[in-house]
Amino acid sequence: MVTTAWAAGVPALLQRAEQPLLRDRSVDAVLLAYGSHHVPPSDRQTVATEAHRMLRPGGAFVLHDFLVGSPVDVWFEEVTDVYSATGHKFLHFTRDEIDGYLEKAGYDHREVGEIDDPYTAVGATPEEADLEIGRYLLNMYGLVKVFEGRTETEAYRWVAETAKAVFRYPDTPGSLTSCELRREEATGGWRVTIPRRAVAGVGRVSSVAGKTA
Repeated sequence: MVTTAWAAGVPALLQRAEQPLLRDRSVDAVLLAYGSHHVPPSDRQTVATEAHRMLRPGGAFVLHDFLVGSPVDVWFEEVTDVYSATGHKFLHFTRDEIDGYLEKAGYDHREVGEIDDPYTAVGATPEEADLEIGRYLLNMYGLVKVFEGRTETEAYRWVAETAKAVFRYPDTPGSLTSCELRREEATGGWRVTIPRRAVAGVGRVSSVAGKTA
């Protein structure tokens, strides 16, 4: 990602989340997302505390990841860890864990909640849309072992069907609970959406010393 940013002429700095190189009170926001579970549990409090150190008054830290026991957690354990070349044994987060990090780091205001964060793909037919979501997920998670004993099409179809079975959620108003296939009126194509819910903890620093933001 850093190399891509440099190639586009965008400034980027490669640094460890628990050992950032930025000065105190030097940024308005800090975002840690998707790969947050790669930070060892022993370093996670340091990450939240260092983010607080770097924030200017009124700034915010967002910690995004996925809940322990959620469909995403199951996907990583039963699919990514088994079928990727490197495995994937990392611990996700609990709500209380995230809230505890934010509280201990000293944020003046904090909140932890779930957000919809689905996978989507489109195709000219339902079959093409399914194969495209399978291809996307296989490549995204490096599921190279799925190809063993399967053709490319069979591999993509297996990943799509497995994802549909894994990513199911309890009913929540306004949120998708299982895979949805929908025809797009504008294009005549088909869109497949697989639900995924993330957890996001937000810690804010007061804009006025001594007052809660």
